[in-house]
Amino acid sequence: MKYEFNDAARNPHQPLAMMHIPKTAGTSLMYDMSASLKPALDVRGFDRTLFGAFKGYSTFSEGVKKVVYLEATDIPANANLIMGHFSHHSLKARYPEAQQITFLREPLIRLLSLWIFWRCQRDEHLAAWGEWANIVKLSRLSLKEFLSDTRLAGQTDNVTVRMLLWPGSGIPLDQFIEARSDNELLAQAFERLNSFSYSDVIENPSFSERLKKWIQIDMPSSRLNETTTVPEHLRLKLERELDNETLELLQQRSRLDLQLWTALAKRRLPECDIEALRLQTLMGGVARYSTLLNPA
Repeated sequence: MKYEFNDAARNPHQPLAMMHIPKTAGTSLMYDMSASLKPALDVRGFDRTLFGAFKGYSTFSEGVKKVVYLEATDIPANANLIMGHFSHHSLKARYPEAQQITFLREPLIRLLSLWIFWRCQRDEHLAAWGEWANIVKLSRLSLKEFLSDTRLAGQTDNVTVRMLLWPGSGIPLDQFIEARSDNELLAQAFERLNSFSYSDVIENPSFSERLKKWIQIDMPSSRLNETTTVPEHLRLKLERELDNETLELLQQRSRLDLQLWTALAKRRLPECDIEALRLQTLMGGVARYSTLLNPA
C-alpha cells in the first residue's frame, strides 16, 4: 500500500501548532522556532494523551499544573505558536485554523532514548510531578520491565499512532495495542498524518534546511534536552539488556510507528535506501547509548 503526504505552503497569518512526539529533538526545535518567530503568545505544555490511565493530576506542583492542560478548552485560545506534547485532536479542537506540523524519529531508537532519558531524572526534579514520578521511576528497572509495564503504555506503545488518534479509535489507555487492530489503526493514522501541513523525519540530512525554507525564516539549530549523564548507580551494560525477548518487545512497541516513519522517510528522501538509513540510525544510537550507560 502506498501513502502520499500532501504539503501545504506556510501561511504566516495562521497559527503554527507542533505535535511534539517525545524524544524527537522537539525541545530544541521549540526553542529555535520561538526565538525566531517571536510570537505574541507562545503556548507550550502537555495534554492528557501521554499520561494514559493516570489520574493523579492533583498531586502535581502548581508550576506543573500550569502546563498540563486536562481539556483542550483549558489551552489559551489566542496563541500564535503552540508547541508541546499535544495530540492532533487537542490542537485541531483548540486551533482549527492552525497549520499543524510534526516530526518523526526512528521509533525503536526513540524508545531507547526515552528509557535512558527518564532513567537520568533525579528525585528532586521529579518531586514536582507528584504521583507521576512513580511512573517515571519505572525506567530505573530493566528495559524489559519498562517495556512490559502497562502503566507506561501511553509512553512506550506506538506513541505516534496514539498521539495521532487520541482520544478514541479503541486504543486502550492502560493496555498495549492488539495486533488485530493494526490495519484499521494504521489507515486512520496515515490519514491524520497526511492532514499535517508539514512533517519530516529527523534523520533527514536536510531536515533543518528544509524546515527553515518551509517556515520562511532563518533559525539557529540548538541542541537542548539531550541525555548526557546517567547516574552512576543506574549504569549498566546495554548489550545485556538487549536479549531476544526484549528485542521482541521493542519491535512490538514500535511496529506501527515504524510503518509511519518508513513511509514518511521514503516521501522525504526518495533517492535514499531507507533500510540502510534505519540500520545506520540503529547502530549509531545503540553505540551512543551503550557509552552513556557503561559503568565507569
